[in-house]
Amino acid sequence: MKVAMKTDKGARLQFSFTSEDYPKGKNYIFNNAVSGYNDDQLTTFAQALDMLVEGSLSDEIAVLATTKVIVEGGTEQPQA
Repeated sequence: MKVAMKTDKGARLQFSFTSEDYPKGKNYIFNNAVSGYNDDQLTTFAQALDMLVEGSLSDEIAVLATTKVIVEGGTEQPQA
């Protein structure tokens, strides 16, 4: 088997806010973000969320990129 094609499917951003109601943190997840973001865009988005969401923004942001990989010689799985 060898990789035939890789397709960028975007990224998932996860922000965590702590508050009196959620001392361990409450996660806000944004799917289908562009994976080609830069640090300024991520910082600006985090600042906007900090103004809109009750609580304090955690100092860590999880960014999970999604890539679809197709291999030659493999079998495509049916869509659920």
